[in-house]
Amino acid sequence: MASKNEFNIIGLVTLIISVLILGLVIPQVINERQESNEDVISLSESAQREVVPDKVRLTFAVVSENEDLSTAINENTNINNRIVDAYKENSDYTIESKSYRVSPKTKWNKETEEYEEVGYQVYNTIEITTLKLNLAGEIISDVINLGANRIENFEYSLTQEATRKIQNELIKEAYDNAEQRAKVVASVMNKKIIGVRSLEPSNYYTPVYYNRMYDSVNLAKASGSVEESVVLSPESQSVTMSVNVVFEIE
Repeated sequence: MASKNEFNIIGLVTLIISVLILGLVIPQVINERQESNEDVISLSESAQREVVPDKVRLTFAVVSENEDLSTAINENTNINNRIVDAYKENSDYTIESKSYRVSPKTKWNKETEEYEEVGYQVYNTIEITTLKLNLAGEIISDVINLGANRIENFEYSLTQEATRKIQNELIKEAYDNAEQRAKVVASVMNKKIIGVRSLEPSNYYTPVYYNRMYDSVNLAKASGSVEESVVLSPESQSVTMSVNVVFEIE
């Protein structure tokens, strides 16, 4: 037969267990009630627009080869200086040297079955950027005539100012699209939108029109100077912005 002290201990243990269980269950019930009162609609929506680039960037290469290193360097430097001098004083352009590399030029010797050094190659790239897109073709023709060997690439894109303006407009448009959908969903639920809990822009994407022109420039150099400007036409770009919106409803 259990003593009085044993009954007291058992009762105390039972009380402690009950308190612990209530401590786990009650907060869960409260949280469930809170969550049930937080009526929201979460939607993701996007907006898209075709835009015309407002900036063009062209990168040219000057490649000089000679058996004598100093001769190759001097030839490359002279061509580079002619190109820079032609554009550096004109506010319509920005010009910048991007890379400079000197490396041995090798040739395979069939008799020795080894590569032999036959001279040196000096490689230099120059980047010209302008907001006047109609000048792109003229730049290409002029720089080729000034001695550039080839065009590494040219690209049309948007300036930071244009990008920010379009981003803001697309955020508003994407939000309007999300709001229209949210109103439909709320109507089906016999509720109405009373506010916006959060709005988060995401996934902004604008492509860069990019091209390489090695073949056309090599043909131009083989035939001498370029008498007429190269005709270029920028392509419109599809710009996309997505937003995630959480609407409050009641």
